[in-house]
Amino acid sequence: QDFTDSSLNLESIWSPYFIEDDFYVPLLKTLYIDDGVSIRVADGAKLVVNGTLYAGETTFSSTGFGARWGGITLGDYLGATIELKNSAILEVVSGVSISGKGFFTADNTVFSRTILSEPLFKVGAGSQAIVEIHNSQFSDAGSGCIEAFQSQSEIIISNTEFDRCDGPAIWARQTNLQLDNITIGSQTSTGLDLIQPNGYLNGLNALSFDGEGNIIRIDNENGQFSISNVVGKTGQSAGISGQNNRALNLDSIEIHGSPAIDFDESAGTLSNLRLYGSGSGTALISHHGRNSDSLEIDNMIIENYSVGVDLHADSPDSVAQLIITYANISAQTAISCEQYPLYVKDSKLIGQVESSGDLVMSFYDTSFINSEPIYVTQGASYAIYNSVILASTIGTSSVGSDYDINTSYSNQQQFNQQVQGDSVVVPLLVETRNSNGEMVYLDKLTITSNSLYGLPLQLDFESSNSWGSYQQIDFILTENTAPIIALLSPTQNDIVMQGMELKISISAQDDYDVVNTLTYDWEILDNNGLIIFQHNNNQPYHNITFSSPGDHVLKISATDSQGKVSQITEQLEVKLLDSDFDYTERCDEDNWFDVTISRSCGPDVYDDDDDNDGYTDSRDAWP
Repeated sequence: QDFTDSSLNLESIWSPYFIEDDFYVPLLKTLYIDDGVSIRVADGAKLVVNGTLYAGETTFSSTGFGARWGGITLGDYLGATIELKNSAILEVVSGVSISGKGFFTADNTVFSRTILSEPLFKVGAGSQAIVEIHNSQFSDAGSGCIEAFQSQSEIIISNTEFDRCDGPAIWARQTNLQLDNITIGSQTSTGLDLIQPNGYLNGLNALSFDGEGNIIRIDNENGQFSISNVVGKTGQSAGISGQNNRALNLDSIEIHGSPAIDFDESAGTLSNLRLYGSGSGTALISHHGRNSDSLEIDNMIIENYSVGVDLHADSPDSVAQLIITYANISAQTAISCEQYPLYVKDSKLIGQVESSGDLVMSFYDTSFINSEPIYVTQGASYAIYNSVILASTIGTSSVGSDYDINTSYSNQQQFNQQVQGDSVVVPLLVETRNSNGEMVYLDKLTITSNSLYGLPLQLDFESSNSWGSYQQIDFILTENTAPIIALLSPTQNDIVMQGMELKISISAQDDYDVVNTLTYDWEILDNNGLIIFQHNNNQPYHNITFSSPGDHVLKISATDSQGKVSQITEQLEVKLLDSDFDYTERCDEDNWFDVTISRSCGPDVYDDDDDNDGYTDSRDAWP
């Protein structure tokens, strides 16, 4: 059955309408169904939409007496469209089937009562439709409420309730799901049964869930699907479960009952977990893990279980370590760890920690309430780290610094590390123990602050109270001042001559460094400001020979170990070389002759008798 006009309108005045055989809405044609219409379909007959169906407050049902009609099928055409608002699909073999392309929208619609072997809503393999379901209800299914096979369809569901599905509320394989504010009630075997989905779930209430399966079962997840804002109560299995997941992404999860979470061969991130038990069972289980990536758990509360976290692997080398941060675990056994490496940070553990196998458990800034909190056997060991905060100040100002840290242990071992920064958090190994009972603990701590802005300061500690978790260690530094230097030689009375070695010396003192640990830089500049000599050493003196006469500038600087510098500058007049020092006021510069002693005088270049022995230079060996 179909119709030939471009559109068909079913008015409420003629309701109910009876459909005895399969009814088709042809391509490019539209079926309008007014509010208040009741459509009764014969046993096995289907409504197939290849064109467009608009239905308001409409009830689609069977003809009664146990009959089940065939349901609504969205055809294979790209333009096929179904829009339901305030409708009801009842007493059906399979309520809605999506097999091809097109659009399906349902708002405030009821899907209820299928035969035992069929779901209420089916998205077929290979389909490419867009499915939107909002503010609706699914109930009394024969074999699950929604069934979605591998496809390119997009399934968008919000504010929708699932009750008495007699199977999974949503069963999906490699499908795009966009789920908001889903409610799962009683008599539903599993909430969400997912394999390699993509998209997200944001908001799920399963406090009335009592199924034999999981609230959420997710397998083979590779980082394409996020789960957030879930609250629920376990049925007969774990609340959330799965295996072979490479990149889980769960956030804001609250589960009541046990086991709350159970993953096998899985990695990823679980954040903001709230797991509440009833005095028995296990809160969180991770078995076998993955070798390539860790399962990371951040911000978790576990209360009132026999076992808080249960970990098992075949060997420590087969899995990456499990990471727990910002956790508060209260259970008879806080953590049970078998062959599974573990890292715990910024957490509080009430209950025993038990470990076996050739592995290391690392605890950073974690508090333990039990008097003997950690029990290790069969080759296991643990290491406890406390972080200290290093801060340096000068007056009221914080300053950056380089810190040199030396730790000494009860077994006579010593270690050194360097860190730098303004306020530095440094983890310190404070205790280790192995299954043989051998314990090593931090015995002494020495830290030196080396800041560019202050003098070095060393602090020594020999009490564990000094390196408690996040203990702040303050270094009150004295501001470093530059060295004080002064020129000793040459003096104003010294004559500086070309070619003669001149010893230049200074006095130096510093508030931290000794004289011979300062660095001295010596520079000579000519009258054009060009550097003609440069040298550095660790002595407050240096010998220099000037190769040419004229005005020169002497620059001397001293640098301490903290980088502070002082500099002095001195003007020097370098005279022509006068080997016999007879260039006096009696020397006549017109003829370079001293009549008082009847001899040549002046600089060597003008004096014919440079050694002043009475013989001209041409007659003796001078120079």
